[in-house]
Amino acid sequence: MQMVDTTCPWVAKVWNSVDTHTRKQYTSVIHGKYSHEETIATASFASNYIIVKDLKEAQYVCDYILQGGNREEFLQKFSKAVSAGFDPETMLDRVGLANQTTMLKGETEQIGKMLEKTMLTKYGPAKLNDHFLLMETICDATQERQDALYEMVADPEIDMMIVVGGFNSSNTSHLQEIAEHKGLASFWVDSAARIDVEKNVILHKLAHGELKETTGWLNPGKPVTIGITSGASTPDRAVEEVLHKVGGWVATGGLGVGLGVGTQLGGKRSCKELGLRRPERGEGLTERRRGAGNKTGSTGGGSGEVCDTRVR
Repeated sequence: MQMVDTTCPWVAKVWNSVDTHTRKQYTSVIHGKYSHEETIATASFASNYIIVKDLKEAQYVCDYILQGGNREEFLQKFSKAVSAGFDPETMLDRVGLANQTTMLKGETEQIGKMLEKTMLTKYGPAKLNDHFLLMETICDATQERQDALYEMVADPEIDMMIVVGGFNSSNTSHLQEIAEHKGLASFWVDSAARIDVEKNVILHKLAHGELKETTGWLNPGKPVTIGITSGASTPDRAVEEVLHKVGGWVATGGLGVGLGVGTQLGGKRSCKELGLRRPERGEGLTERRRGAGNKTGSTGGGSGEVCDTRVR
C-alpha cells in the first residue's frame, strides 16, 4: 500500500510553528475559530494554547497580560478555546502567535502587532524575544485572494461581487466579509444552481452566516460591472459554471444590451482554458460597452484577458 501525504504545506508550517512554541515553552495564541477542523488540529500540537477569534478577543487577552483581571471571567469567556488546565496568571508571560490559515491576513498581522506591543510594554525591548515569538504562517493561496479582492473592491468600476465557494468554507467567508465591509453588494454562492436566471433570483449567503434570497439582484437594461472571486479550494469548474450562467443570461437578452461583466477568477486562467473566445480588437468588449465581456485574471496576477461569453 502506498500512502500519499496531501497535507497542505501551509497548514503543516503552522503546525511546525506551534510545535516550536511547545519546545521553547511558549503558550500558543492561535488566531482562528475554536470549532474549525484546522484549528482543532493545530491546537493538538500545543501544550498550552488560547484561541482568539478576532481583534476584540485579542485585545481582551492583551489587556489581561498588562493589567490582570478576573481569572474566573477570563476562563469562562474562553472556556472552549483554551488548553486543559489553562491558567491566565502563569501561561501568558511567554506567547507565540499562530493562525488558522484561512483567517483574514490583515487581522492576523494586527494581532501579532498587538501582542508584540503588549510584551514590549510589559517587559521592555531587551527581553521582548524572551516573551514573544512570531513566525510567518499566512497561507499564500488565501493571501493572494484577499490581496486581489482588496484591490478589486477599491476599483470604482465594480458595481457588485459574486463570491464562489462552499458555504462551510472559512476563507470564502472572509472574501465575502471584505466585500461587505467595503459596502458593495456581494453574493456568496456555492454553485451556479443558486442563480435562477428566469426569475432573476439568487440564493446567497452573507458573511455572518445568514442564507438570503434576493429578487431582482440585476436590473435589466442597466450597465453593470460584476467582480467574481472564489475560495482557495473552490473548483475552477464551479467558477466557470457561474460565469457561463450569468454570461449566458446576458447574451440571450436577459439583461439587455450594454452589460459589462468584470470577473476576477481564481487560478491563472486564459480565455482558451475557460472554453471562451478572446474577442478581436474593435469588438467593444474590452470597453465594457457592448455585449458581455468577462475580464479574467488570477488572484496572483493572471493574464487580464477579456473573454467573450456571448452565445453564438
